[in-house]
Amino acid sequence: MWRKRSRFNELMKRSREGKEDPLALAIWDGRLTPADVESFWNDFAPLITQVDRTTFDTLPATVEALKARFDRRQRRVFERLLGRFSMILVARFEPKYLYRGRRPELHAQSYLHLWLLAYHIISQGKDVYLHALEHAETWNEQLASMTSQTGLYLMGLFRFDDMCFDAQKLRLIDCVAYPHSPEEKRAVVE
Repeated sequence: MWRKRSRFNELMKRSREGKEDPLALAIWDGRLTPADVESFWNDFAPLITQVDRTTFDTLPATVEALKARFDRRQRRVFERLLGRFSMILVARFEPKYLYRGRRPELHAQSYLHLWLLAYHIISQGKDVYLHALEHAETWNEQLASMTSQTGLYLMGLFRFDDMCFDAQKLRLIDCVAYPHSPEEKRAVVE
């Protein structure tokens, strides 16, 4: 609901219409520039597409490479563009997922998975992103190939410290939650 009240409502409506270039639509409000979009796809995206995103083990080195190559302002611009590009995709996903009862055309487990799917697609580069916007039939294929790691990897780049903190909290909860022994916990899961 908050997006419908915000200025991003216009972005989502225009995305659903599908009449505009999504790369230009991401900067519709003039707060970011075409040069920022070019830098996102030509400088930032190749750095990500070359990394193994199937594991978080590569995340710390990728975060360091990102910080070494781009200053704080550039990283903030990339994060904002990631949000806008993913919002453009999610706006297109929603009609295939929401308000369809138990028969959504897009087979995501939850609304969160729609956002993870958007990040998963964007992390594969500009061509895959543009193809996904034009070919809705590929969304379920992309969803099937998505993992938690490939879906969360881009967010981890920009929110690495938060992600580490959350992981520490989960490990702490795991230590004190019943059953207390690791063997018993594995037996319960299996």
